Amino acid sequence: MVRPGERARETGYRVRVAARDCGAAQGCDQVVWEEQKAEQAGREGFLGDPALAGPDARVGVPPLPARVLQSGEMYVIRPWLMVGKLRDTLHADVLREQGVGAMLQLCCAVPQSGIASLFLDVEDGETLPEGALARGVSFVRAQKADGKNVLVACGAGISRSVSFAIASLHEEEGVGLLDAYRQVRRVHPDARPHPILWRCLCAHYGDDVPFVDLFRKAA
Repeated sequence: MVRPGERARETGYRVRVAARDCGAAQGCDQVVWEEQKAEQAGREGFLGDPALAGPDARVGVPPLPARVLQSGEMYVIRPWLMVGKLRDTLHADVLREQGVGAMLQLCCAVPQSGIASLFLDVEDGETLPEGALARGVSFVRAQKADGKNVLVACGAGISRSVSFAIASLHEEEGVGLLDAYRQVRRVHPDARPHPILWRCLCAHYGDDVPFVDLFRKAA
């Protein structure tokens, strides 16, 4: 089990092999598509498309590095909270080795025996479905209260999972959204909630923090 602030052991599994092993052919296609999308974002800059970024696309917001896709990684934000990608959910032995007892899955459902899970159909770059944030955070907090360490996973481990991790820290520990994001980013430098998801967080919690503030240095 790794400590907070450390990366979990790199699994090194290839995407297609991992998906085939668990019989998730559809999941395989989803992994490939999600990671290709994130890789493209790394080459062009996450906010390069104004249609995706909206009014928060401004000079000074750094591009997303492509290196995040080189290997499977789980980021330990707290002893009870990890952030990862879809491929991290595919192998029960690796999950147990890392101490994962529950998963909040935001890309596709990958059930694992003995590991509690909740799947929420959340698309990156789209407004969160009504009630999704409350359900996800409630699940994370309930699993923590039950003594389980929770992995929050989306396709590439960059945006949706980070958004729900921020919300979980905000509710569980009472930290502001901006401070919660900075705490996640200290461990996971590539953490980058989509501007639309950030606005959803701000609207839900009544915390009006401009997206560009995420990338300004703390005073």
